[in-house]
Amino acid sequence: MKKLVISMLAVSALALTSCGEHDHDLDNVKKVNKEVERIVGQLNDLKEANVDNLSPLGKGSKTDLTAWKKELADNEKLTNDAEEGKAGKMMRGEKTMYLSDKGVETDQLIKKGLIGAYQLNGFNGAIMKGIGATTAEARENALDEGVAYLLGDYSKAKSKTKDEFNAEGNGFGKYMVGYPEIKEGIFTAIEEARANKDNKGKYTAAVVKLTDLANLVVAKRTVKYLGDYVQALRKPFNEEKKEGLTAGNIHEISEGLGFAYSLQYAYNTKEHGKFYLTAEEAKKVTEVDLYAEAKDNSGESTLDNILKKVKEAFNL
Repeated sequence: MKKLVISMLAVSALALTSCGEHDHDLDNVKKVNKEVERIVGQLNDLKEANVDNLSPLGKGSKTDLTAWKKELADNEKLTNDAEEGKAGKMMRGEKTMYLSDKGVETDQLIKKGLIGAYQLNGFNGAIMKGIGATTAEARENALDEGVAYLLGDYSKAKSKTKDEFNAEGNGFGKYMVGYPEIKEGIFTAIEEARANKDNKGKYTAAVVKLTDLANLVVAKRTVKYLGDYVQALRKPFNEEKKEGLTAGNIHEISEGLGFAYSLQYAYNTKEHGKFYLTAEEAKKVTEVDLYAEAKDNSGESTLDNILKKVKEAFNL
């Protein structure tokens, strides 16, 4: 367990890194490349926890992330400006963004895609293991393992107060604390599960609640980035009004696509054995062309459909 927690602390510190001051400079691109390579190399450790056994997409995301890592490495060598059908760079203020030939900022797919591929997937695997456990000790160990995927080592969460329960050094924690009610709900659910480790029914109810709340954080980020910026993307270019194919709109929507991709690992507790995105829907997320989306006002584009599905599924 200790080995796994240490590994998850390293993964969670990178995987959900938010948009910081140096998020898009060349040094950061190189850092992302190295970190993704390191994490992909840790897959054998993750398999020990059976995290790839829950979702059939575990191997698919490894393929996607590896391909994005190579794409980013190739794109960082380009000196030309990005344009439709041609990868290149785009400036966002003093920061450099590297875009694919479809206008997507690849490092955002990597960072937010890791949320699902390794954190939600690992979390759900541990939670399911706890639900199926036959002893109180096994249930508590599974809870510790699951929470470690999301927030680092919270095996001693009972010693923390709600005010201390921030985990802001970890990406999921940073997004979680943006929603105080969800944060409090997650804290309470963990405490309830731990307090009821001897009662399988109450324990299961608490970890189901925990799963729903963790999924809700990712769903809200998806809706925020896609809901707030897609319509702006479709307007005539106006940098001052932040409309059209601006660097800012592209960056935010790329983040939203990464969050949406992660929803293939958001286990739907109301529909046993199902996740909030299917394999086919997740694949479509990776194929979105922002240049085409900017021209599509049909209301039935890939982005429109993803946004509609997530809003309906989570009542957002």
